[in-house]
Amino acid sequence: MLSRVLSTAPLRSTVSWSTTCLPGLTSLKPFNQRTLKLYRLSRLHTSGFDDAGRSISAAYQSHKKFGFTIRENVKGIDKPNPIVVILGWNNSQHKYLAKYSEMFEKRGYDTLCSTANPFNTFFRSGSKVKEIAHRILDVLLEMNCSSRPVFLYAFSNGGGAVFFQLTEALSTPESKYFDKIKVAGSIFDSFPVVPEMKSVKIVQKTITGYIGNPIVRWLVWYGLGISIPLMILIDPNIKRYMHSITNSPINCDQLVLFSKTDPFAPSEDIEHFINERRKRGVHVVAKCWEKSHHVNHYREHPNEYTRIVYDFIDNCLKKM
Repeated sequence: MLSRVLSTAPLRSTVSWSTTCLPGLTSLKPFNQRTLKLYRLSRLHTSGFDDAGRSISAAYQSHKKFGFTIRENVKGIDKPNPIVVILGWNNSQHKYLAKYSEMFEKRGYDTLCSTANPFNTFFRSGSKVKEIAHRILDVLLEMNCSSRPVFLYAFSNGGGAVFFQLTEALSTPESKYFDKIKVAGSIFDSFPVVPEMKSVKIVQKTITGYIGNPIVRWLVWYGLGISIPLMILIDPNIKRYMHSITNSPINCDQLVLFSKTDPFAPSEDIEHFINERRKRGVHVVAKCWEKSHHVNHYREHPNEYTRIVYDFIDNCLKKM
């Protein structure tokens, strides 16, 4: 309760607090904004309070690196626990990805969450998105994930673009990341989305949906209508995107979650991908809902969604 009051009440730099009021402080001194911030950060790693004063699980520590949110289980465990790499959709935020992270934290797994920027996804897939993917791999290696079960969890085009670069790096012999991490399983939510001419309007809606100024939105809309078709035709990364994902030599089990009413990720395209992966001998678990929105399946079907994900991960871990 005290931490909640401290996070919201106006402070004066001349106010002093006693150590009995603020456990963890070792001396009496003026308690200004900077001191409060340091106190909150110290509590994050000792008593399970985040920097807004909210209670979090004492078993977890949260930190950021390269813009990723990393949640690590600090409880003593007998063997390396799995880590789930959550690759968010375009314009996703860490607060939205947190609910997916919590699903795995309940099982004691570590998580790494990465958001996506639509400009990077559609225009810098071979540069910025590749850099992000390599940074994720660097972090995973620092976390000793070469000997831990790793799951890749991709949402829509934003997460799919990073997934594409991750699997390329892990499966290309010339890459410094080649075969460094064993992927135990991959989960696709509202993905894959085939980058072709019929997807131009999807890109336009994705990028302009968050532009408030109607004139700027109009200009961007028509600019994208010209540039996106050119990118589809000439960008080598886009050309090999679906081919690489469909024919990836990383043949771990896959779970695909989608719906028949998702206008951004047509079920026909996803079903074609599933069939092609199965032809390659990959074990693919698929769940297609009759009705739910794009990257909103968990919210609309929480219990069933959670059960399917847990069952999938359990089966993957049994095979290791």
